[in-house]
Amino acid sequence: MLFIANFSNAQFLKAKSIDASIGLGLSAPYDENVDPTGTIFYMQAEYVFEVLSWIDVRFYAGLILTGSKSNTGITTAPENKVTSNTFLFGGKTQIKEPTPWGAPYFEIGIGASIGAFETVTPFININKTR
Repeated sequence: MLFIANFSNAQFLKAKSIDASIGLGLSAPYDENVDPTGTIFYMQAEYVFEVLSWIDVRFYAGLILTGSKSNTGITTAPENKVTSNTFLFGGKTQIKEPTPWGAPYFEIGIGASIGAFETVTPFININKTR
């Protein structure tokens, strides 16, 4: 039975690939007349298993790093800051409808983050860690 199963080529997954994203961004509070902003470095990779031509299973990991700056380029006072240092990971399933013009899709998954998100202004004090 082991030899037959090994040579039958009955694989569940059709194709495997890695999707990578790298980028920059901006983090800022919604309050008016508040100076701090954060410059973001973002990086994420997805390991994609194609089950059928219209179903993918994806496992992902990512990193978000933010440094807090004022609009003038000078580091803000300790009482005003917008920072984020986080590692993201999880999995998701994507169901798509391939057409000649594109591929609209529905996606569902679960994930988590480890790290810290902090926004401190005269109006807001949010510090979420773990």
